[in-house]
Amino acid sequence: MSHKIKTQDGRVIEVRLYYVDAAESKDKPYDDYRRRVADQGEDFGGLNYEKTIALGKEAKTYAEARLKSAQLTIYIRWEEVYDSGRYYAFVKAGADEWWHETLVEKGLARIHTKGEELPDGTRYGTHKKELIALEKQAQRAKVGAWGK
Repeated sequence: MSHKIKTQDGRVIEVRLYYVDAAESKDKPYDDYRRRVADQGEDFGGLNYEKTIALGKEAKTYAEARLKSAQLTIYIRWEEVYDSGRYYAFVKAGADEWWHETLVEKGLARIHTKGEELPDGTRYGTHKKELIALEKQAQRAKVGAWGK
């Protein structure tokens, strides 16, 4: 999941969250795109193409509503995502809500991208285990992808 942000010096950049990937929210007729959506659907418990796209739309709608109403703190290490002009980042909504955790907890993102030590010092391995536990909790509760 990517977000465009305006930096303190006025630049607009696009950031991608560490650790997570939300499903695509649009239907595009390209073979490699369709494979990407199929891979996402598989990771979300075997969702078909249409349900995977619907999940992506749900995640996008949720993100737009939630992030507009929250005080955000963005942590960027200026590590570029595959020479794409996007940068990996951590986003904190409010005082203590790591955005990538919320998306996993709500079943709206899969654990699937580069991880990194959190800005608070939480180590990569420790945090990945925490995310896996959140994902299992979402599966049991049948929320987001897990309820489709």
